[in-house]
Amino acid sequence: MKRLLVIAMIVLLSGCGITTPVKRNFPEVPSELRETCPDLKMTEPTEKISEVVKVVTDNYSQYHECRIKVDAWTEWYNTQKKIADKIDYLDRSMEDRMNKSAEAAKEQHAEIQKNLQIDINKVTDRVDVLERWRFMIVGGAIVVGYVLGNLDILTKFLK
Repeated sequence: MKRLLVIAMIVLLSGCGITTPVKRNFPEVPSELRETCPDLKMTEPTEKISEVVKVVTDNYSQYHECRIKVDAWTEWYNTQKKIADKIDYLDRSMEDRMNKSAEAAKEQHAEIQKNLQIDINKVTDRVDVLERWRFMIVGGAIVVGYVLGNLDILTKFLK
């Protein structure tokens, strides 16, 4: 019964030592954040201030739209980086705990196996002692049986 228990523990614990790596990829960048900012418009030489103001206003709007995209990109990247870093930290932490647990299980298994071997050796020694006594008793019984069976020959020698 103990051997079956030990074999079952060995089978169960050997499965704990197998790890399967999981590959995580950093998320893809949303397509609207990958668009590059357009070049700013240049003013053509002109004497009309209204045309220059219109180009400057368009450039100013374009700059703010681009800045919003860059800010969104930065926020998205920082958020994703924090999430990825936290996942990596938790993964390492979990792997460390699993390795410690597996090491403790190995040590416990070795201790159980050592104690089991000690018990087997004690039982073996006790069985050896009992077998020696059995052989002595059987040998003595054979001698006594032979003597009792041949008692008439023995009485002839004693007279």
